[in-house]
Amino acid sequence: MLGSPRQFTTLTSVKAHLPIPAFATTCLLLMAALGALPAQANPLDTFGFGARAGALASAATANPQGPEGAYYNPAALSTSQEVTLSAGVLFAEDFLTINDRDARIASHLAYQVGFAATLPLGDLLGERFAIALALHLPHDSLYDVKLPDDTTATYPFWDGHNRRLAIFAALAAKITPIIAVGVGLSLLPDVEGRVNVDLSSEAGRNDANVRVDYNFAPTAGIHITPTDAFAIGLTYRGPQHTTIAIPVDVQVTTAIAAIQAEIVAPAYAVPHQLVLGTAYTWAQVQAAIDLTWSAYQSFRYPSPDVTVFDQDGTPLRTAEAAPLTFTNTLALRLGLEWQALDTLALRLGYAYIQSPVTAQRGYTNLLDADRNHLTLGVGLSAPASWRWSGLHEAHLDLQGQLTLFNQRAFEKSLFIPGNPGFPTISMAGGTYALGTQLRLVF
Repeated sequence: MLGSPRQFTTLTSVKAHLPIPAFATTCLLLMAALGALPAQANPLDTFGFGARAGALASAATANPQGPEGAYYNPAALSTSQEVTLSAGVLFAEDFLTINDRDARIASHLAYQVGFAATLPLGDLLGERFAIALALHLPHDSLYDVKLPDDTTATYPFWDGHNRRLAIFAALAAKITPIIAVGVGLSLLPDVEGRVNVDLSSEAGRNDANVRVDYNFAPTAGIHITPTDAFAIGLTYRGPQHTTIAIPVDVQVTTAIAAIQAEIVAPAYAVPHQLVLGTAYTWAQVQAAIDLTWSAYQSFRYPSPDVTVFDQDGTPLRTAEAAPLTFTNTLALRLGLEWQALDTLALRLGYAYIQSPVTAQRGYTNLLDADRNHLTLGVGLSAPASWRWSGLHEAHLDLQGQLTLFNQRAFEKSLFIPGNPGFPTISMAGGTYALGTQLRLVF
């Protein structure tokens, strides 16, 4: 396992056969190629999509509005007969600690854009079909990826892993007046590459090739409205498990064969998710409840495995990432929305989210804990006199989120003095987010 004293020494003995410039050049090229990888978390699962749904703690499976349905429940898109455009900004910061010191996680600024519309398919099909698109775009880069050694003390679902592009598209169809179904997909890149390093002469051929392919994961939903006041939603989000494999050939001198290596790491891992939600409206108040099950047992942390081969392609040494165990989780989300005035809606939410990270008793130091998620929000609607012809509704939504992690500490069961988590490692703190969104309905 990479980072354990035994196997780390073995791998170092192989590297010692390379001159320092060759090894440094190889590492730089590897890091450059791996820098294109996507991350290990879903920002919409962390922060929600849109200031309205975010203010309801993402309890929106049974009651998403407009483009929110592309992520929360594709089937619910059929409840609207209008065109909706949305655009918003989200800012997130943390106050997480590792052994009472700042975890030094970078802040997160992103833009969220959405589109939803009913398809006019004539008298035969009517307005039974709808489409939607939801886009989460980080401000400073499409992806921010870290592939640390597996002994590094880090927050695996927070340290940069939400700063990535996320795209959801969906199609809905109303089967009966009370039942609708929907399908969709999320899009991520799948990365392959190869690195060649020739240091045998000044005219040596050095090149790197990286190819980005499409990788899709399915989404499906059912939306049932037995009455005008009550709705039920069920959403399935498929997993995404993509792996990066980069072969590396290093030609040090013409006198010896090229040294071959391969680095393999999970490029992206998202678990199966199944969400059941309900929403009930009475008078001017709507309450929503969501229960989310996430199958983290097949999740893998993105610490790379490295294999070195001889000139015949036979593996000489392998340094594997330490094995990790994750557990399936449940998240309970509650949301409440009160239409206090025709132009003012007040929202609040709460969620309790289990952590999939087990006790870190060995070499690894992944930090995460069950957390309490508190949200507040305000929705402002423009009166009819402020809207131009053709604009049916105009909303400005504001939200605030506060996530508090349960304090957690791990005591190592192994004697590993060089490990950053030895003899104990602790975590505490939380995160907060602020967001705003403009929604226009035509």
